[in-house]
Amino acid sequence: MRVEYTIQGMQPSVDPRMVRASNAGGPYGATFGERLRRMSANFQLNWRQTLRLDQAPPGPTTLGPPPKPGTIESREPSELRMQWRRLVDRSRQSLAGGDTVAGAGSPKVQRMQALLVQMQTMEDGVLARCLTATRG
Repeated sequence: MRVEYTIQGMQPSVDPRMVRASNAGGPYGATFGERLRRMSANFQLNWRQTLRLDQAPPGPTTLGPPPKPGTIESREPSELRMQWRRLVDRSRQSLAGGDTVAGAGSPKVQRMQALLVQMQTMEDGVLARCLTATRG
């Protein structure tokens, strides 16, 4: 039984000149010292290249940002603000109308909706101050 320890397609390339040179010396081929000398003469990498110390380490300056997914839409801030406003208004109307949504009457949901309304009010105040400051 023969066991293959290499993966097909991942085998190292064999130079026919090296095979002929290794078989040329002595009755049993080249000696171990001769093989080492030939290998070191043909070996082009030094220890820094072998350890990849000659390359810049990966970091924020060498790596670019990840590619943007094609499914994400870029919207204007005003569109996002209007979408946010509609969402908060809808949730406020559903609670005021007495809709029985599962968990809508729980204290946690009410606190979250109150927080959203408060944030919307604060955002409106910031936007109003910015508009008055730019108008003079």
